[in-house]
Amino acid sequence: EARRGVSDVARLRYGELRILSYAVRATLYRAARRAQSGQNAINEMIAAKAFATETLGQLVDAAMQLVGGSALIDAHPLAILYNEARVLRVSEGLTDVLRANIARGALELGKGTL
Repeated sequence: EARRGVSDVARLRYGELRILSYAVRATLYRAARRAQSGQNAINEMIAAKAFATETLGQLVDAAMQLVGGSALIDAHPLAILYNEARVLRVSEGLTDVLRANIARGALELGKGTL
């Protein structure tokens, strides 16, 4: 039975978030399979990291919007996750740097399978 009181807009947004989550998992699994098989997977790893951290930020932000103002309280799980997601986006390599590395590998070095 469908949950009552959930608007169609919220359902559509939730569906979009599930699709994004699936896409991140698929990207990560593909990169891991390439690495485990001994193939050069550096570009896939870089792309997966960039995609996963950027998408995590989008997912948490959208979840906070769906939950509303209560998610802004510091002790709320989404507020904690928002801060952790932001740290990941910066500490593990700025996304623009990762994008530039992928482009350089393909355009200047002729490397990569993306």
